[in-house]
Amino acid sequence: MNYSEYTVEQFLQDQYFTNWVLRPSRESDKFWQDWIRQNQKKLPEIELAREIILSTTYKNKHLLSEEDSSSILENIMRAQADLGNDQTGTRFAWGQLLRVAAVVAIVASVAIYFVVPREKEPEVVQVAPSTVIKTAELGQKRTVGLPDGTIVKLNAGSSLSYLQPFEGKERKVVLEGEAFFEVTKDENRPFVIEAGGLTTTVLGTSFNISSYDEAGSVKVSVLSGVVEVKSRRGQKEVLYPDMMGVLYKDTENLNKTTFNEKEEFGWKDGIIYFKNNPLKEVFKRLEKWYGVSIKLDSDKILQGTYTGEFKNASLEKVLEGICYTSQLTYSVDNEEITIKLQTN
Repeated sequence: MNYSEYTVEQFLQDQYFTNWVLRPSRESDKFWQDWIRQNQKKLPEIELAREIILSTTYKNKHLLSEEDSSSILENIMRAQADLGNDQTGTRFAWGQLLRVAAVVAIVASVAIYFVVPREKEPEVVQVAPSTVIKTAELGQKRTVGLPDGTIVKLNAGSSLSYLQPFEGKERKVVLEGEAFFEVTKDENRPFVIEAGGLTTTVLGTSFNISSYDEAGSVKVSVLSGVVEVKSRRGQKEVLYPDMMGVLYKDTENLNKTTFNEKEEFGWKDGIIYFKNNPLKEVFKRLEKWYGVSIKLDSDKILQGTYTGEFKNASLEKVLEGICYTSQLTYSVDNEEITIKLQTN
């Protein structure tokens, strides 16, 4: 979801944004505060949208329809056009515009108050659930806000699917690839992730799941809170912070161990970390990370391992580091990389 392109009207119609304004959670508040700090140019739209939400029937949990919000915005923009330039030629201040927005919004809410009889409960409309799929393409990472306020950061080549709205007594999603979750706490509806034959159940916590098809295992690494993991064979483990559950695909055995935080969480902060990784695995990760194709000139290249760490580094810098220590060379042809053995 690219909020940097959102207009005021789109913010008004975005459920994750309106939930944050009316019922902020620790996770959603952190997400929006961080996002605003990184997108200061959108602050006027954010402030205007918040003012409208807080000044209308949003307070009574009634979302404005698209027609209502458009009407309100038209009145606001009309007021801005009328008052947009004072006698000294300066533009109409945003603070004044916000006050106009509040007045127009309050008028709209009063109109709704008299049109809808107070003694009648609003009609409940049953919305049929639909499957939503969020994808991070190769060479990309993506942050997704779920309807319950949960934040999911998808790593490259990953996808998340779920029903919207969530059905039943749990909030269930299906992950392919890798993702970091910051789950909004709900003691009545646990959050459940299906990934590569492993079921992860939480109430509210932050953790990472890695479940790429080509990997030999599924890993769940816990940063905070408590997580339960369960295999298809019925094995269960309860994980606490700094603990990791590993499901080995060939044996379907589920084990509990510790982990290196940079190795498991570094990707979400732009860190690509290797510790004695086979070069075959190293190059596969680079293909996903940068969205390129890597061809090996010789099978002998795969005999080595590599240890190294890069943060927000270009592909060229990473390749130079790997090739220098592994006695390799590389060439680039469009988006295809060829790795060769170094010759004397």
